[in-house]
Amino acid sequence: MKMEDDRGFIKADLVLLDESKPNFQTQVNLVERNVNPDGYALVDSDRSGKKTQFDLVELASNIQKADEFTVATAGSKLSVIVEQMKFLQQQARKVLEESNRNKQLHHIACNFKKSSWKVVLCL
Repeated sequence: MKMEDDRGFIKADLVLLDESKPNFQTQVNLVERNVNPDGYALVDSDRSGKKTQFDLVELASNIQKADEFTVATAGSKLSVIVEQMKFLQQQARKVLEESNRNKQLHHIACNFKKSSWKVVLCL
């Protein structure tokens, strides 16, 4: 019994599996391999679908190299951030030391008139 929906597609019959019976598949549904889609040869058909036993090893080594590269990249980025943090700490230390020195200079007892554009030595 074939039924079509309003778009023209044929609907498949609903099949319920019996849980008491084992469901063994007798066939493997493969996708048709089209070596010339629309008449164009895109790849070498002799090499494109065939795999050797070494392909899995090569794939695993490529994945391992990618993981190592990712770790190295993250490590180098983090080391750059660490260097930037050290530089910022050094700048903050200089700013605090300069402000502390300026505070001490402003609180020195002096008989001269203090001016922002002159350096006055008070002993």
